[in-house]
Parts: sequence; C-alpha cells; structure tokens
Amino acid sequence: MKKYLFSALAIFLITSICGAQSPVFYGMTQNGGDSSKGTIFKYDATAGTETVLHSFGAGTDGTYPTGSLLLASNGLLYGLTTTGGANNLGTIFTYNIGTGAYADIHDFGSGTDAQTPHGSLIEAAFDGKLYGMSESGGANGGGTIFSYNRYTNTEAIVYTLGTIHDGEQPYGSLLNVRDSLLYGLTLRGGDAGGPGTIIDYNLVEPYTDTVLYSFGSNDTDSQNPYGSLIQAGNGWLYGMSRYGGNYNKGSIFGFYYSDSLLTDTFLYAFGNGNDAQAPYGSFLDGGSGTLYAMTQNGGANGLGTIFGFNYNTEQEVVLYSFAGGNDGSMPQGSLIKASNGLLYGMTQAGGTNSKGTIFKFSLSGNAETALYSFGSGADGATPFADLIEVDGIPTVTAGISPIASSEGKLSLFPNPTSGRFTVKLTGGQSDVPVEVYDVLGNKVYQSVLNNTQNTINLNNQPAGIYFVYLNTADGIVTGKVVVER
Repeated sequence: MKKYLFSALAIFLITSICGAQSPVFYGMTQNGGDSSKGTIFKYDATAGTETVLHSFGAGTDGTYPTGSLLLASNGLLYGLTTTGGANNLGTIFTYNIGTGAYADIHDFGSGTDAQTPHGSLIEAAFDGKLYGMSESGGANGGGTIFSYNRYTNTEAIVYTLGTIHDGEQPYGSLLNVRDSLLYGLTLRGGDAGGPGTIIDYNLVEPYTDTVLYSFGSNDTDSQNPYGSLIQAGNGWLYGMSRYGGNYNKGSIFGFYYSDSLLTDTFLYAFGNGNDAQAPYGSFLDGGSGTLYAMTQNGGANGLGTIFGFNYNTEQEVVLYSFAGGNDGSMPQGSLIKASNGLLYGMTQAGGTNSKGTIFKFSLSGNAETALYSFGSGADGATPFADLIEVDGIPTVTAGISPIASSEGKLSLFPNPTSGRFTVKLTGGQSDVPVEVYDVLGNKVYQSVLNNTQNTINLNNQPAGIYFVYLNTADGIVTGKVVVER
C-alpha cells in the first residue's frame, strides 16, 4: 500500500495554545537511581530540568517499574513495580507530589496473589477502585486482573487468567469504556496456538471474563500484543501487536464490540522496507481519524519510529526515524499530547549516556527534539513507559468510599441523567436523610426524603459521577448516578 501524508494525517488540529504553556511531567525509569533499580522523576519542560523524586530498591521497596504513573481522583500518584516488595514479586505504591511522601501500600505474591505486574493502574468510573493486570500469579499461574480499594487499603484478585483457551500473561493495562466493562490484551493464550487475546471483564455479577478474540487465526494475523487498547473517536478499540503480519514485524488491529456485534479487523502489517517495526506501546488518538504511536525498531536507521495511522483510509506513514547517538532510540512506551500542543515521549536507549531520553515532537514539520538524556550518576535510566502531565500540585483528599447500589433497596432514575433524577426507596420509609457526594468526597446535596419517591436536582453540578447515601432504619443504603451534559 502506498504511504503518503494526507491532510487529516499531516495536521493534528493542534489545539489553540491555552491553559498551561509550561508543562510539567512525571514518570518512571526501570533502572538507575541510588540502588540502580528505578526511579520516579519530574521533568519541567520550561526549565529543562529533571529531578529524581524517589529511588526504588531500598530494603523491601519495589524495584524495576515498567508501567506508567496514574494521577487518581484523590490527588495521589499510584504506580506498580514489577519486582521488589516483601515477596520480590512487585508492589503497589503511592507518591504525594505536594509532600514528597512515598508509600509501599501492597506487596504482591503471597499465595495465589498477583505477581510481576508490567502495566499501569486505571481508576474505574464504575466503583472508584483501581484496577490492573499481572503477568503471572493467580491460581493458574497465568496472571490476574486485580483491584485495589483506596478506602479500605485492600487488594483483591477479581479474576484469574490462564485456564484452557483463556488469555494469559498480560503486559499492558486495562481500558474502562463501557461503565462496568474493562477491556485488555494478553500476550499469550487463546485458541490459536497461544499468541494472545482480547478480553473483557464485567465488574457486576456474574463477574465474567470473556475472550472476545484469539490472535493467530492465520499465519499473518496479529500476534503477541504487549501494549494496551485505546478507544478512538469512532468508538472502535485499536491496538498493536509486537509480532505477526505479513513480515512478522507487528501489526495494527481494530476491534468493535456491542451487544449485537463483535468485529476484529486486521488493518496494517509493519515491516516493509524502512517501515516501522515491533511496537511495544499504545496509540494516542490525535483526532480526525489519526492515531499516533512509536515502534521499538524499524525506520531509516533501524532504531525505532514515530508514525501516524489513519483508520478511515487504513494508511500508515513514518513521521520520524530515531537516529541513536545523542538522539533517542528504541522507544518502548507511548506518546502523550501536552497542554502546549506538542507530543512528548521517552526512549529506552540513546541520548548522551546511551540510557534513554525525553523528547518532544511537533507535527508541524515532523520535528523531533531530544530534551533530556538519562543516566548521569544516580539519575534514572532506561524508561519503558509513558510520561503524564500534572498541572500544579494536586489537592489530596480522603474522599468517600463509592459503594455500589444496595441490591433491591434503591432505584435512581433516569441514570445517566442530565441533572435531575428520582430516588425510589423500597419499604415505604419516610423522613430519610439523603446526602450526595462527588468523587472527591465533597458533599454537593443534602435533604430528607419524605415519601417513597423524591427528586434530586444536580443541574448546578458539573458532569461526572455522584454517590447517593441514604440513612435508613436498616442502615446506610448507597447508589451511584452519572450526570451527563
């Protein structure tokens, strides 16, 4: 297929420069630091300075993180390490940007617990819990889906991977796009010789995991995806595989799933000539039908690429070939779009110390600039994942525990709502105090129900998730309502 840039691919429709013009990023490196076992760092794009905030590896601390940080709704950064902890099988940790406080909050690996997580955590809108996947552990040894409740400080295995024909060994992160449904990729498992799967997991009863697609259905199908899925503007999920395709150098695939339709489509094979090869990360949705990502290999120098893919025309184009030397090389993470309209990312190698770089990329002229080289002294080295941008110092809040609706006792309708909804409480109780909280634990409404039906008006509140608490004669009854605009 001929590769060329068309208008929708050449122009990212960069947002008018507004908001923060001096982005500040946070990230992790797999190596480096005081113990040479990884770091948490901050990078100020205006000052051009990088600061190590935490060095992993002291005592029973976590070691060798390969995922990205998550800024949760309570204002804390959360992350995973692949090894370390009391069992040397990984940890969950928090970092407070305002105070600099770091805490190991869970050590993986006890019994049939999760082990060696490689991806990142997500915060599910459905219940406010954090969810992730581990590459190994669980009753079958093939990995797990796990949750972490920030309010009770407890980790739980919600699903054990690795049964016959099931997915196993996930390396990426989950995607929450359909309320209670989580989507993910596994590196191995499935029906067709074990080169990976697309799975979903339902957070409501019967709490099922479903293999939606098994890779490797033919010799040129996608195989072994290391990254994660993203949802594009057309509603489809898109991902990449490390192997497979006509040249066995990886592929791009699309997936659409509804109650009545399940479609997986092979879209593009990497590896022809100086094309991109071997992606490890995930896509960035650039809008106008264009996705952007990086590959570890390929390009004019064989050291990795930045490329664009238009899903409307199924055209791919290499936008930049990493050169090594003082430039970066062999990126394994993903791109982000910062508040100044530029793309930023990291490479795992290259730079003045050959231990990776932070770079920026402008779609105006396809210009890449290496901004910082890792690896000097006790600095971090070899980052594997993504940067996140944080505006200022987040306010840390305790919040409230967002418990799901009490079964059979409370109805909230319509849900989702534009702002006004009805509360129906079974049992005919009257004079029942009701309070509504946002996801940060701020009380936004308070009243008393005086009959079995009552209307609550949140028209003055922004779109989002709200939690309804009723103090009944039988105890606290809770529910969740989604406000959409």
